[in-house]
Amino acid sequence: MVKAIFRRLAEASLLAQTAIATVMAAAVLVYLLPASDSFIDLWLTPDQQGRRLFEAKEYEAAAERFEDLRWRANAQYRAGDYAEAASSWSRVGDAVGFYNRGNAHMRAFEYSRAIGAYELAVAEAPDYREAEENLALARY
Repeated sequence: MVKAIFRRLAEASLLAQTAIATVMAAAVLVYLLPASDSFIDLWLTPDQQGRRLFEAKEYEAAAERFEDLRWRANAQYRAGDYAEAASSWSRVGDAVGFYNRGNAHMRAFEYSRAIGAYELAVAEAPDYREAEENLALARY
């Protein structure tokens, strides 16, 4: 059988030889990779993998894949891991980061921490209406 394959390969055009060699190389590559994640790592960045998982509503797995801190924090929040989400958002030093950290603290019933985060958001962006509204709710 192998002889027949090589005989036909020798008779084929250069384009056909290239196509056959490509298919054979891909088959060998798939065989040699130990895990399915390794194969996807060749084609998608961790953030692309995380985005696909996020869109599939697999938030815990997405949070593990993301390198982008904002996406990771969003995935942690959606997964219900509010402590980790707040921790991730604490490393984003802008009004949106402060606001989202406040939201994570609110969901975790940590109202004093939420107040502090919303105050930072309002101080950073005084016209941030959502932050002002959530600050008022947290103080209530």
